[in-house]
Amino acid sequence: MNRDTAAAIAQKTGAAAIVYYPQIHVDEPDFKLADEITWCLEHVNELDEDDERILRDVIGRTILDPSAHRSKLNEVLNFLTDDEAA
Repeated sequence: MNRDTAAAIAQKTGAAAIVYYPQIHVDEPDFKLADEITWCLEHVNELDEDDERILRDVIGRTILDPSAHRSKLNEVLNFLTDDEAA
């Protein structure tokens, strides 16, 4: 993926993390973490199955606990970015 795609994923993950809170399932019974992850990866179609699985996992973890996982998200995004300057 290119840097713009990686930046968009990071930005959307951050936005999803900001609105997430542990009791969201009580206030919004239709909330699904999988839907948030899919939204973060919207328009991303150049990943192979293994890379997408890893990225989905780290996005989900970052939404739930950004402080603990944002560095890993950035590491994975940098690894998957094909831009040499990444």
